[in-house]
Amino acid sequence: MSMSDNALKLARQTRFALIAAAVIAVAGAGVGAALPGGFFLRQISPPAAGAVALYGGLCLLNRRWRWVRRLRCAWLILAFLFAVTFISIETAILVNARSDSALDEPPPSKYLIVLGAGLNGSEPSATLISRLRTAREYLERHGEVVCVVSGGQGADEDVSEAEAMKRWLAGHGIAAERILTEGASTSTAENIRFSLELLRSEYGDVTDALICSNGYHLFRARWLAERGGATGYALKAPDRYAYLGALGYFREFFSVALMWR
Repeated sequence: MSMSDNALKLARQTRFALIAAAVIAVAGAGVGAALPGGFFLRQISPPAAGAVALYGGLCLLNRRWRWVRRLRCAWLILAFLFAVTFISIETAILVNARSDSALDEPPPSKYLIVLGAGLNGSEPSATLISRLRTAREYLERHGEVVCVVSGGQGADEDVSEAEAMKRWLAGHGIAAERILTEGASTSTAENIRFSLELLRSEYGDVTDALICSNGYHLFRARWLAERGGATGYALKAPDRYAYLGALGYFREFFSVALMWR
């Protein structure tokens, strides 16, 4: 490739990268503000746009300094490694996005943990309602199963997620004495750990639990249960809205990646 051809190629890459960075920044902010639950897009779009814009800047300066070429190569290597890591983790998430027990099968555990998913004031969000509906149906079919609803109170929530979840289940026919509330947790790791601690304080040596959440959440939930000394079985709740499910699978990559810090 001649020097002029190479310069033309770098110029095209520069334009493409800068346009892509602008689209990512604007779309992330706009879509994140327009869609309920889209706050994560607003958080991730600035660094993503910055990374793409950085590549455009490196292409622009590539002809002037040799060390810039090395930085550009390093950027491409890191981008490749990120892509491989993303595909690997997303594959694990997708493979584990399934229930371990059908509704009409004997329950694999006497204990069910329902993970919180945000409130609108004191009312469950759309995602949380999907989990509660799945949990209610399971509890109706298996009267011997005890339930723990898990979730603390956020800054914009009127009550703890656990309290709102218990109210919803009790209001839809589940006896209140079957429902334990864990209202101190602020993360999935704390959801699992505190729920297991609560079950063990009530029932002794608890070595397994069925965990109810959306599909994208189940790989991490199982792993956290294992880390807490219990076998985690999954009960998958459907995604009420397709875009929330897609966003959940994308966001979960970062949660899983940070899990091994």
